[in-house]
Amino acid sequence: MPSEKVTNKEYKVITKALFELLASCNVIPNGIPVKYQTVAETESIGLITLPGAKYMEKYIDGGFKAQMPFQISYKAKATTNGQMMESQRVLDGICDWLEAAEFPNLTDKREIKEVTVNSTTYVTEMNEAGYVVYARTGSMVYEKEE
Repeated sequence: MPSEKVTNKEYKVITKALFELLASCNVIPNGIPVKYQTVAETESIGLITLPGAKYMEKYIDGGFKAQMPFQISYKAKATTNGQMMESQRVLDGICDWLEAAEFPNLTDKREIKEVTVNSTTYVTEMNEAGYVVYARTGSMVYEKEE
């Protein structure tokens, strides 16, 4: 089956589920807010959805398997090498948690099958105030049964 992008309705449902999963992460340091499609002016975690959400398989009964690409960003005050390495470790810990998490039941018979995050943390932004934004990309595969 050639890939077909998910509907806007489906996109809204699954991005909300992915955001709620990330927000429940127990390795995010206390007091660090989780944002959707952005990071805050100060320290924060951001879930940024990426283009390319698509159906991987469609079933005769109306169910399907789909994939949703995303980016997890961590904005931290990091001006020394040690602070920068520690900031990377925080993001790596969050991504490890996502890959190993017990996935919650989703709405309307949807089930997360797998979350995979790439192995490379990279810098997307640095500013004069000493904040650095680190990021990793990944994808979530989920299924809906009818």
